[in-house]
Amino acid sequence: MQVTRREAEMDELALTIQEIDDQIQSKRIEKSSTLETVQKRKAELTSKLANTANSIPTLVHEIQLLLSQISKWEQEKASNAKRVAEIEEKLITLRGLTF
Repeated sequence: MQVTRREAEMDELALTIQEIDDQIQSKRIEKSSTLETVQKRKAELTSKLANTANSIPTLVHEIQLLLSQISKWEQEKASNAKRVAEIEEKLITLRGLTF
C-alpha cells in the first residue's frame, strides 16, 4: 500500500513539475517574441534616426541658401524701389514741361 501511495505521489509531483516546465516554456516563448518585436522596432527607429541625422547638413545648406537669396531679393527690391523713384521723379519733371 505504501509503495502504491508513494508511486501516486511521485506521479503527481512529476505531473506538477511538467506543468511548471510547460508554463516556463510558454512564458519564455512569449518573452522571446516580445524581445524580437522590440529589437526590430529599435532597429527601425535607429535607421530613421540615422536618416534624419544624415539629412540635417543638407537641410542646413538649403536653409542658408534660401536665406542668402532672401537677402539678394531684398537688395533687388530696394534697387527697384530706387529706380521707380527715379522714374517717377523724371515723370514729374516732364509733366512740368510745356510743348
